[in-house]
Amino acid sequence: MSSTLVDEAGRAALTAAIKAVEARSSAEVVIAIRASSGFYLHADLIVGGVFALLTLAFLLFSHFEFAIPWFIVDVLVVGLAAGWLSSRSPRMRRLLTPTRLRARWVEESAHAAFFERGVHLTADRTGILVYVSLLEETAAVVGDRGVVTVVPHDRWHRAIAQVADKVTVGADAAAIAAEISALADILEPYLPVAEDDINELPDEVHL
Repeated sequence: MSSTLVDEAGRAALTAAIKAVEARSSAEVVIAIRASSGFYLHADLIVGGVFALLTLAFLLFSHFEFAIPWFIVDVLVVGLAAGWLSSRSPRMRRLLTPTRLRARWVEESAHAAFFERGVHLTADRTGILVYVSLLEETAAVVGDRGVVTVVPHDRWHRAIAQVADKVTVGADAAAIAAEISALADILEPYLPVAEDDINELPDEVHL
């Protein structure tokens, strides 16, 4: 999934989705894609520690004889190598991190990006941020008050949940873009395009 979102074709599909929503409503959509939203040092330390202990156990209980320095050097080298490999393994980091914690990190990062990207600065507070976090394999959609106060709560949350679900199941960029474009169906009746509508935020994907 990640490669299809950040390659040229994926970015083009997502940009087209932004324009599709903005052509039918006064909402201003921004899409941000991040490699990860959390800090996974704990997972790397767990993996490194486990392999270091296994190495120590092997050295202690093996029928082979080892010099004393091996008990320090080998344990340290194996532990560091295992921790480094864990840092390169999104699957391992997800496995060793509770789902609730990963979800909280994504939500917090999405709200931070909402302000960093100036999505809250539109004249009528109709900004929407679609935040995709690749390592966590999920997305969060943050709407400004001009959106969430006029669109029915249940319809809005059902629609943004469908966007997140597409990311979670590993859909490609085209499928995710189609789900984002579908937001126009619920936005158009409540946020129609004004005659003097202007494009207040860049129509681009932020990586």
